[in-house]
Amino acid sequence: MSEAAQLFQVEVADRYTPGLSGRSDRDYVSPPQARDAALKLAAFLLDSPTTAPDGDGPWQRALAGGRRTVRLIVTA
Repeated sequence: MSEAAQLFQVEVADRYTPGLSGRSDRDYVSPPQARDAALKLAAFLLDSPTTAPDGDGPWQRALAGGRRTVRLIVTA
């Protein structure tokens, strides 16, 4: 299957240090979508909406009291 025909999901894992944030860990997986749309969503989630990240991840960014990890997953 060509990359143009493949669909991708965006996987997000927010991990917090309970003593610092008082928050619980969170996970999210987006619906399948085209690669360009998935990269735009990943960029938004990484607070970089004007610059798409390189590759398929994982990419990380700091959160208050924790860390966010974002990556693309190829769906069948």
